[in-house]
Amino acid sequence: MTVQELYGRIGGSYENALKVMMNDMIIGKMIVKYLNDPGCEKLKAAAADLDPRQMFEAAHALKGASGNLALTDILALTSVLSDEFRPGHARTMTDEQVRAMVDEVIRLDEKVRTEIRAFAG
Repeated sequence: MTVQELYGRIGGSYENALKVMMNDMIIGKMIVKYLNDPGCEKLKAAAADLDPRQMFEAAHALKGASGNLALTDILALTSVLSDEFRPGHARTMTDEQVRAMVDEVIRLDEKVRTEIRAFAG
């Protein structure tokens, strides 16, 4: 599987990753490092009690990791979640909506990790 094919499978933007990282070798090396990122586990733990500070920190960290790698599907959801729990921001989503969004992030993260493992072979 090529890096471009991997990005097609994981809901990412190969074009954006290429703009930042310049070539497939660097993209491939960096995307494999995502397997060690604890962001989704931290988000899952924070969602257990929806502590605003922990939710913001976990969502914001995962937003950064997914943004750096151009994982656009995860980036879109974590952007919403980090804004929802940003200090000083009034919440607009119900707890149920937040938990559903976290569940979707977890699902996408699992898919991304499965595909990266297949890519790394």
